[in-house]
This record gives sequence, C-alpha cells and structure tokens, in this order.
Amino acid sequence: AYLEFEFQGAWDSVTDQTLLTVPESAVKPLRFASGTATYNGVAQKVEQVTLDMGNTITPREDPSRASGYIGALITDRNPTLVANPEASLVATEDTYGDWIGCTEAAWALTLNGDSSSSVAIAIPRAQIMNAQEGERSGLDINDITWNANRNGSSDDQDVSISYTLES
Repeated sequence: AYLEFEFQGAWDSVTDQTLLTVPESAVKPLRFASGTATYNGVAQKVEQVTLDMGNTITPREDPSRASGYIGALITDRNPTLVANPEASLVATEDTYGDWIGCTEAAWALTLNGDSSSSVAIAIPRAQIMNAQEGERSGLDINDITWNANRNGSSDDQDVSISYTLES
C-alpha cells in the first residue's frame, strides 16, 4: 500500500540546520491485504483506491514577506474516491441502481501492517458520481467515482483518516 501526499508552501529563507537523526522503525509497511474495503456494507474486491481531497488552495499575498505570501487557505473542496471493484450481481450490489438513485452509503477502507499498525479511511455518505464497466486481467470490474458528501453540520465531516501506529 502506498499513501501519497502533495503539499504547497511559501518560500522562506534558507538556513543551516543539523541533519535529522531518524531511528530505524520496527513498524512493518502497510499491506493492501488482510484489510477491508466496503461500500454500503458490501465487501469490495478492489485493486486500487485513490482518495483525492479535491482542495483548492489559494495563496494569501503579503508584500512584507520574502516569498510575497503569508500562507494559504483551502477555499473550496470536493473530496472524491475512485476504485475499481470486481463487478458483482445486481442482487448482491446494485451499483448502477445506486448511481441513478443518488444513493448515499458508507465507504470504508482499512489497511493493516502488523498487529498494532493500521490506516482507516471512512466516508460516511459516499455517492456514486460515475460508474463505468471495465476489465482487469480478464475480470469484469466497475470503474467507480464516489463523491464524499457532507455528513454533518460542518464542511469537514465528509472524510476521516485514522492512523494507528506502533510506537
């Protein structure tokens, strides 16, 4: 399993610093195995899952700073999750019915390392925004994009990422 993050920042003056000493970790890498992936209570046999927070980052100008910026704000967001689950019977999971019906349901993913390390991603109100038939090594799949809809009174309750790491 790979977790990839992208960050933006403002330029600051270069300074000399002592090199970091990073202790060797005993934590085993997370595996995309022995975990769970579910949508609407149905196990998803997926090869790949991509979560895009869909943040629009707007820099805040400040001419008194060397970089010309004091920082940035998230001014808009549209979190989406893309996955390619193996197709199933309509009686098991009605993907296209959920798409057409604008159904919202819970999406959950857990990646496990060893007995004390995991990452969990939860989208309480995922809505299928696009579903297309596809093929993966001879298997019928659905390429699906879900929108992470708001799940409460504040805008930041659409996605949660929880880390449990060995200390």
